[in-house]
Formats: sequence, C-alpha cells, structure tokens
Amino acid sequence: MARRRVWKPRGRVWRAIRRSSIVWWVAAIALGLLTASVVGDAVGRATRAADAWGSSQSVWVVRRAVAAGDVFVSSDVALTDRPRGVVPEGALDAAASPVGEATRVSVRPGEVVLTERLAGRGAHGIAAMVPPGFRAIALRNDEALPVVRQGDRVDVLATFDVGDTAGGASDDGAAPSFAVASDAEVLTVTSSTITLAVDERDAPRVAFALAKAAVTLALRGPVSAREVNSDDG
Repeated sequence: MARRRVWKPRGRVWRAIRRSSIVWWVAAIALGLLTASVVGDAVGRATRAADAWGSSQSVWVVRRAVAAGDVFVSSDVALTDRPRGVVPEGALDAAASPVGEATRVSVRPGEVVLTERLAGRGAHGIAAMVPPGFRAIALRNDEALPVVRQGDRVDVLATFDVGDTAGGASDDGAAPSFAVASDAEVLTVTSSTITLAVDERDAPRVAFALAKAAVTLALRGPVSAREVNSDDG
C-alpha cells in the first residue's frame, strides 16, 4: 500500500517565500527591525541602569566589627570602590582617613564609614560616644533600676523627700517626682554603673538630683503616633 504524503505547511510556506524575492526581503527587513528593536531596548535598559548607579566612588568600608568608643586601626577599614548610587550621604572618601579616630557607635563589616559617626582624633572610650551638645553622667546600677542596654533611651526621674526644703513638697503632701532629663541615651552598662548621655542643659539638674534625691530611670519604648502628635501640637 502506498504511503500517504503528509502535507507540511511550514515547508511549503518557506519554499513559497524563497520563490518570491519580494516576500523574502520583506521578511528579512522585518526580522532585522525586530532584532534592532530588541537590542535597542536592552541597551536602553542597561544605559538607564548605569545612569541610576552612577560612576564609582572610593569610600572607606569597615572590614571587621569595631565597638563604640574604639579607635580605628589600619586593619579595620579599607578603601573600596562603590557605585555612587549606593554610597550613603556623609560617607568618608579617599580625601581623609578614619584611621586614628574613634567611632561613636558600633560598626559591622561592610558598613561605609560616615563622618558623623567619627569622634575625632584624640577621643576614645566613653568620651568618643558622647554626641555634640551632650554630657556623660554615670549613676549607680542597682536592682531598683530597670534593666537597660546600650542604646536604650530613658527619662531620668528624681523623687525628693517631703522634708527636703530644697526639693519642696507637693500640695497633697506626697514626695514630688519629676523628670530632670528626658530621652537620654544609655552609653554603657556595667554591673556597678550606668552611663547616660544627657542634654548639656539637663546635666546640672541631673547632678543635683543625684546628690539630693532618689533617682530612677524610666525606660522609653518606640515613639508612638500619639507622642509625635503631642510634641507637634
């Protein structure tokens, strides 16, 4: 029995195109335009991405963890090229070196060194961690205080004895308590002391409270919308 021939549309169409030079060139031009469009689109995306990232910039990057108050040594940092699009504002570039300066905060490997986090040459330890306009004050750490960690924010509360004429008494005879410093940062915590960074304007009040009153800390949580609105209004 004779085999039946299977009609292959694709083969016939292809042969028809080859027989017609006009159709052939139209198809070739259309294919070329399509290819050019695809390539152009890819090149455009690459160009836009390059523009977004920008040229590279040499910045200082942390190579190993450095604790707050410690001084950078040469092995702690390295100059690294980073795309300008990912370099944070205030990054320390090749024009200066962080070696010999202390860091105000703890830093981890891969972080870009920021000028605002450097304490300057000659500063180290707790002194390097104190922000401008603040003062470091230590108070005794005991079981009456809440458990705090470095970086926590606290209010410093003082309670004066009713019989203490310097402190005065409230109208109802209760011992007056009030904040002598607000939103102070916990710099360090040891088994014996807690060191705080308080606003320089609050430092005398805190010192007076430590000498004349019972002082405790009120641990602050995340700022709520209600606190933000009350501060604005």
